[in-house]
Amino acid sequence: MIAGIAIGPVERFASLPVRVTVADTPFWLVRAEDGGLRLLLDACPHAGGELRPAGGLFVCPLHFRTFDVATGDCLNVPGERLRRFRTEVREGVLYAAGEED
Repeated sequence: MIAGIAIGPVERFASLPVRVTVADTPFWLVRAEDGGLRLLLDACPHAGGELRPAGGLFVCPLHFRTFDVATGDCLNVPGERLRRFRTEVREGVLYAAGEED
């Protein structure tokens, strides 16, 4: 779907989270728990609402589900999470690298 698509120069993303668009799809670029960069789909898995950063979390304004900014795990509905995508850096450019399991 989005694997291999350039997102931009990696130094452009010093301040996170930041909203980015890849293949006409909105994502949040975040710092993952291992220190790398990860893309989280900017859509609540419950009703598709656009997420808003708030106090180190993402919040869906439709039904107030909250998500961990690093993992995408839902904090108030066990087992639910945002779709997560890997990234890779090649020659100073950040690329989308496919969906995580």
